[in-house]
Amino acid sequence: MLVLDEADEMLDLGFLPDIERILRKTPSDRQTMLFSATMPAPILTLARATLNKPINIRAEGHDAQMTVPDIEQFVYQAHDLDKPEIIARLLQGRQTTKVMVFTRTKRAAQRLMDDLVDRGFAAGRCTVT
Repeated sequence: MLVLDEADEMLDLGFLPDIERILRKTPSDRQTMLFSATMPAPILTLARATLNKPINIRAEGHDAQMTVPDIEQFVYQAHDLDKPEIIARLLQGRQTTKVMVFTRTKRAAQRLMDDLVDRGFAAGRCTVT
């Protein structure tokens, strides 16, 4: 199974070559899910080229909920320099074994991973070879 979330943002940030490398390394009979807030031409091209019998599902409606009722969401607004500290405190305060953090750029992901490793957390960054 392959999940591409925020596909429009990934393309805007230049991740298309990385996405293509990931796609080449996955089985052709995989289930692929592509999520995007918008469907610009490059996203449609990517979908047509990589998906088998795609189904377009639109999440709309005046009564639609933002999350599943069982999920609690918290928003922490912070300056960029404070974000590693906030993430570290959240990791320490919860009995969590696995966490996924999304960053806007590869460079930000690397900086966050380095900071968390320096603080003693087992952290890694998703990379494509």
